[in-house]
Amino acid sequence: MATTACIALVDGDTHSRDTLAAQLRDNHFSVDAVASMSDLDMLDGGRPDCVIVALSPAGESGFEDIRAFRSRDDRPMIALSAANQSVDRIIALELGADDVVERDISPREVSARVRAIMRRIRNADGPTGTLKGTTVMRFGRWSLDVVRRRVFNEAEGEVDMTSGEFDILRCFVQNPLRPLTRQQILDETRGGRCEGYERSIDVLIGRIRRKIEEDQSNPRLIQTVRGIGYVFASAVNAQ
Repeated sequence: MATTACIALVDGDTHSRDTLAAQLRDNHFSVDAVASMSDLDMLDGGRPDCVIVALSPAGESGFEDIRAFRSRDDRPMIALSAANQSVDRIIALELGADDVVERDISPREVSARVRAIMRRIRNADGPTGTLKGTTVMRFGRWSLDVVRRRVFNEAEGEVDMTSGEFDILRCFVQNPLRPLTRQQILDETRGGRCEGYERSIDVLIGRIRRKIEEDQSNPRLIQTVRGIGYVFASAVNAQ
């Protein structure tokens, strides 16, 4: 079977790095495994499709890697955390990771997460929401380009969105005025395989609000629906 994507694995623990890299290769991925983000910058093999960053036991080094990478690159990023470290998971998402998985999770699950991210990007021209077959969707002063996966403000130009942020915003824009639960959002953006990760939706929505809401304390576009979840409260014009 041909490789499905090129992954860059950043992990300072040699044994863990080599073990996961071998397991990912067994799952038909091409893997460049390096010890640090600076080593990743020196690779000659071109741009990976997805980056996996392992958090150190104390978290700090991996957090800095996420922050540094996200400041210059919007490619998909998955963080590996220790088991039951919900705080690390939230911080990693706040800093720009698109997904967080536990280090001890099965390689098959890690592979599934990578494939899900890559599938969402490669199938961007086939939306699954209520506004099907559209290329550009406009709401207020904003436009979302489904094919190019870009978001624009008519006054400020393009606004950077990570892969995870874009997928959630697209889910909302394709389902305007329809209250969505966190699980429904997970189902549409991650295939529903993220049990226990509902909190990550709140973190990503907070990041999106900082980018598109005029007043984050009183959001007008993505509104909270008590007891349900969220609703995209703007009309959407599709092209």
